[in-house]
Amino acid sequence: MSSLAVTDPGDLGGERIFLVDATPDITRQIDLIKGETFRERLLERRPFDGIFLTHAHIGHYLGLALLGNEGLGVLDVPVYCTESMSHFLRSNEPWALMVRQGRIVPTPLDTQHWHRISDQVEVQLLRVPHRDELSDTVCFLFRGPSRLVLLYLPDINSWSAWGSWDGPKHDIRDVVASVNVAMLDGSFWSASEL
Repeated sequence: MSSLAVTDPGDLGGERIFLVDATPDITRQIDLIKGETFRERLLERRPFDGIFLTHAHIGHYLGLALLGNEGLGVLDVPVYCTESMSHFLRSNEPWALMVRQGRIVPTPLDTQHWHRISDQVEVQLLRVPHRDELSDTVCFLFRGPSRLVLLYLPDINSWSAWGSWDGPKHDIRDVVASVNVAMLDGSFWSASEL
């Protein structure tokens, strides 16, 4: 499983740190984030300005558990996701307990618009065809101040399905051509998928 840490130096002089997907390896991933500012924020229990979740498969959200009382004990961390994923977090333990305790704050975003998340970062969610047993699935487009756009798409059933399923249709070639950096699902079940 992969996750991504996005930093934003911000116009207001304070660094902002966002995590994309909270994997089961979150503690090792946190150890890889360098900088005194982040270490200070860990002590204040506010290491992240937000966490973005693509969907409700354990490799993408299970790390949230390590942010609760028995772990880092974070406070008021927005969790940006779809309405479906927000409902999942609010309706299932131990995530619902973390919501009640003010550890995480599910913050649903629609898939129709760009959303300003900080002084320097905007995000857009695109629905993706994937196994949606527990929530829908999205990828993220992150746009910075210089119009640099990063695509984060960790799971998809197939590239061709995105153009022919019952959800919003996209051609992966067009989406990749529209961004500066693309982080794509590179997993295959068999060599025949290549």
